[in-house]
Amino acid sequence: MNHESENFKIPPCAIPSIPWVKLWQAGAEVCADLIYQKQSLRNRYALLGVNGTIWLTIPVESTQGVRTPFREIRISGNTWQRVHWRTLQTAYARAAYWEHYA
Repeated sequence: MNHESENFKIPPCAIPSIPWVKLWQAGAEVCADLIYQKQSLRNRYALLGVNGTIWLTIPVESTQGVRTPFREIRISGNTWQRVHWRTLQTAYARAAYWEHYA
C-alpha cells in the first residue's frame, strides 16, 4: 500500500478486516478522535455460518448525535455478548482446535 503511513489515521473497529490490519502494520495510527460512522464495520462483523453469512452487531449509543467522536461512543446493554458467544459456538464448535481458542 502506498499511503503516507505516518500521517494516515484509521478508526478502531470490533473485528478488523485484512486491509485494516495491513494499514496498521504499515504504521497507520489507530485514532479514536475520528467521527463515528453509523452503518459501518466499526461495530459490526460477519461470520460464515452453515446457511451463509451471519452479521453480528455490537449495540452502541452516542452522546452527541451524528458528529460524535469515536472515543465518546458507549456500548449499550449487555445481552449482546451472550448472543455473539452462542452464535460463535453454533458456527464453529465442531471446527478443529475450537477448545483451544474458545
